[in-house]
Amino acid sequence: MVRFVDLKELLSNESLWRIAGVAIAIGLIVGLFIVLGIVVFRRRQFWQTQGDLNELVGTKGTVEVGFDEATSGKVRLQIAHRTIDCLAYSGESHHFEKGDQIVVVGVKGDKVWVIPAAEF
Repeated sequence: MVRFVDLKELLSNESLWRIAGVAIAIGLIVGLFIVLGIVVFRRRQFWQTQGDLNELVGTKGTVEVGFDEATSGKVRLQIAHRTIDCLAYSGESHHFEKGDQIVVVGVKGDKVWVIPAAEF
């Protein structure tokens, strides 16, 4: 004769907590791996869309955040129907204001070195 056992009788309160804890831990670990995967994918996608930054040398752009030789700023460049914002530095003793035209003369890492477009 088959006897049906109630689930509450089969599992004690302690084992239910244990199962819930394991399920939560597995969910957190899987979630962490998903988030890390998204971060890596987006970072890789960003650099692929940026292309080779050395291609930026000689490109004209516009200052978005003013800077001088002691600080950094932000410039906007138009390349092949794409707009790229870059962190910019200059060795020139020139104060760059928002809207100034610049030319990229070098790239170091993810930063561009610029001079005023009038000097190019």
